[in-house]
Amino acid sequence: MIKLLNRSSVLLVSIVVAFFSFHSLAIANDYKEFIDDSLDKMFDAIYSDYKNDEAKLDTIVEVYSKLINMKYIFRTAFSSYWHQMSNKDKSELFDVYKRITAISYRDMIGKYNKDKMIFKSANKNKNGGGSVIYSLDMGEGEPMRIEFVVGESSSGKLMVKDMIVGTISLRLTEKDQVDAIGSEIKVSQLQDYYKTMLKEMTEASKNI
Repeated sequence: MIKLLNRSSVLLVSIVVAFFSFHSLAIANDYKEFIDDSLDKMFDAIYSDYKNDEAKLDTIVEVYSKLINMKYIFRTAFSSYWHQMSNKDKSELFDVYKRITAISYRDMIGKYNKDKMIFKSANKNKNGGGSVIYSLDMGEGEPMRIEFVVGESSSGKLMVKDMIVGTISLRLTEKDQVDAIGSEIKVSQLQDYYKTMLKEMTEASKNI
């Protein structure tokens, strides 16, 4: 009877492990499909024709904002100054910051074709969320590792909470950059600083 019980227990554990392994694999595949679909839309937005550069950037910002959890990145980047800014300042600065990061992302991947992004793996983390990893063939040297850290927004939609290029975290790098800028100017000057940056980046990247 004891041996039978032990065999039953082993079988039950095996079934449970198999179920959760399959469930994790299915979720990881959902993450991959989400990233693949977002990348397709991003490359379409980059290479499609528009009536003007502003319309093109609007589309890229829209696609990028559905891929990257910009509110989360923005909140982290400006965390050192968060309580010193009014809600109005945060809202206006967020609109500017969103366009700046979208331009940066466009300029980073816009020089490559989608087929240069080689899928490597998709994983679900034990504590929720997961990651999708690609290898970017840059034509010269070693391929670049790009990891999309996937989680859910407050509304339950899949979004990227961080993007790690090589070993560099987009979220933490953005915070370091904002802190460096904030150490040299007043908090009240941050918005004008980023508006000027957006204008310069827009002009410089028109022909990219």
